[in-house]
Parts: sequence; C-alpha cells; structure tokens
Amino acid sequence: MPAGDILSGHQPCFYHPGILAKRCALEELARRDEVGCSWLVVDQDVNEPGSIEFPDLDDRGRLTRRLWRALPSAPGVPTCHRRVTTITPPPRVSKKLPGSIQDGLDRMHQALVEAAGDTVSERVAAANESLLADWFQTPCRLIRASTLLETEHARDLLEHIRSEPIECARLWNEAVRAVPRSARELRVNTRSLEETEVPVWSIDPNDGTRRPGLLRDLTEALKGDRVILPRAFLMTAIVRSAGYRVMIHGTGGGRYEAVTDQWARTFLGLELAPIMVVSATVTLPLGACTPDASLLPAPGALRRLEHDPWPDTTHKRGLVEAIAKAPPGSVLRRRLYAELHEARLEQAAAISERIQQLKDATKDLGEAMKSRDLAGDRTWPWPLHEPHRLQESLAAKTE
Repeated sequence: MPAGDILSGHQPCFYHPGILAKRCALEELARRDEVGCSWLVVDQDVNEPGSIEFPDLDDRGRLTRRLWRALPSAPGVPTCHRRVTTITPPPRVSKKLPGSIQDGLDRMHQALVEAAGDTVSERVAAANESLLADWFQTPCRLIRASTLLETEHARDLLEHIRSEPIECARLWNEAVRAVPRSARELRVNTRSLEETEVPVWSIDPNDGTRRPGLLRDLTEALKGDRVILPRAFLMTAIVRSAGYRVMIHGTGGGRYEAVTDQWARTFLGLELAPIMVVSATVTLPLGACTPDASLLPAPGALRRLEHDPWPDTTHKRGLVEAIAKAPPGSVLRRRLYAELHEARLEQAAAISERIQQLKDATKDLGEAMKSRDLAGDRTWPWPLHEPHRLQESLAAKTE
C-alpha cells in the first residue's frame, strides 16, 4: 500500500455517479498534490455486480425498472471468490429512451467480455476501469480488500485481536452503539472464548459463503488453515493506518467511519488518516417519459368523492349537523346515521361513472408517481449516462 497516496474505493460494480464523484475528486486531489491515487476494491462483499438495473418502458409506455443478469449470481459468496462462467448479452431497451442507455448497456457488456480476470470482482473492476480510461489521466492503483490481511501490518493487528478478543469486542460494540444503524455488534461468549466473534469474515471451505468469524477461525487462519477476510471497519482501519494522506468516502461511509475511528483509537491505539466526504446527485434525462402531473387527479380526490359524493357543500353538512344535535346514544341519532349512510350510497350510485373514472385516474396517479421516482433516481449505473453530460455535471459538483 503506497504511503502518501490519496485513497478511495467501493465494491466492484458499475457504480452510480455519486460514487464516480469520489473517483473524480481522487484524481483532482492527486494531481493537485502531485501524489499517487489508489482505489480500494471492496471485494470481500457479497454484492451482485452482475445484476445491473436499468430503466425501460413497459407495454403501456410507462417507465419501469428492469434487471440485466450479466453474470451468474452466487448469494453469500464474496465477489473475490466467485468465478466468471458466462456473460449474458445485454437486453434491448425502448428506442423512446435516451440512446445513452442502450449504448451504456452495450459498452458494459463489451467491457466485461474483453476484461481480464477469473473472478467477478477482478472482471468487473477491470471492465469499469477500461470504461473510465478516457476520463482520467492519472493512473490509479487498484488494491483488493481480500488481500489486505496478507500484509505484515494487518497480521500485527490480527495478533492483537487474537490476544484480547473480549476487549476487542467490547470496544467495537461501544463504537457501533455510538453510531446507530452502523453495524451489528460482535457476540461475546465468555463460557467458550473460541466462540467469541472477531471483526473478520470466515469462508466456508465447501460452498465459499461467508459468515461472521470467530476467534477459533482467526486462530486457524493465522496458522494458514482457514481463509478469512476483513470486515468493513477492520478493512478501513488497516488502510487508513498505512500512510495514506486522506480517504475519500461518500456520505454513508463518512458517517460510519466514526466507528472505525473510535475502535481504532481505543483498541488498536491507532490514529487514522482523515476522511473527506464527496458525493453527487446526477439523474438520467427521463422527464419526457413521465406523465404530465397537471392532467392527473390530486392525491386523496377519490376518497373525498366516495365519502362526500354530493355536488354542493351543504347537503352532507346539514345531515352531519342534525346528527350532532341528536342526543348521544338515542334512537334518533342512530336513525340519522342510517339515513346519512343510505343517502351517501344512493348519491354514489348516481355518479358511479364519475367515481369509476376517478378510480382509473387514481390508479394512473400511482403509476405516474412511480415513474417520477424512477426518473429522479440517482443510482442508475454511470455508463448509462451520456458521457459529456455526466462529465460536465460531475465537474460542476466537485469543483
């Protein structure tokens, strides 16, 4: 791990523009400070980079979310241990959508076919880099999280964890509780110390899936008898204590790194490289594919008409006021309630055609709202964007 570099990273995938903004900032800082830049490939994760979502139009011409399974799925298996066996050709999307979407799917497929690498993480990371080759002039070193525990620095940290597993878990859990919803606490087993959890993943030798590592697994791994991988906070503690100038995170990672800072300081005795937070929101130009909201009913219009089907504002009010004046629990009050209910049903029947039209329009409203949500989605893969437009948007947001 090159000391003095600027560092960022993400799981191997064709990430969205918010992640690409980190890469832009990485190169900008490296060029400004005349240092190198490194990208951490978080390949011990079990994400599905070969399951690529993209927008399309359904048979009614409405925006919808579709899935291209470019690579085989392997639930629970880290991408660094998942083999590439087949690559599925990209789907065809509606020609009414921006041409950059089909072009992006085709380019991702071609990049996957041409990229080197036997594992999913290697293949996807290489494909992503090949697509970014025209963007960046500064070479970026790829560091695989799955190899971090092979370094002498990491093994020293693992030995410290092995020697004090209870204290490791206690201080880890304190740090996790300080940042709500950041991670699950480590389980401590005081009756059987070897069953206490430590911050690594243990890999099943039979099916390759990962599970939370125990002290027993760590002990075996240090002897060379088991494969383990670092969990997220241990991973960033290792790289941020290896001499990097700064690590660039997104908004979520920037929040969670407070856990790493506290645990590294209190248990490992390390002060880590600072964090810089960078993100961006860039959407595809899909507005033309969404219905005109002014032609749709207001939310709640159907419910109001069903409960008050009279054209004037005084009819129902008169009935309600008469009920209010009747003595509570009286026969008169019950009769007035029944009359109101019967009158409402009769009036609703009289305007049933209008109510049905509004029901149909309200269904369209729900679909239109989904279309607007999809049009405003910031998480579509970056290659689906028109390159020049995306570069201009990211340049404006990272200056």
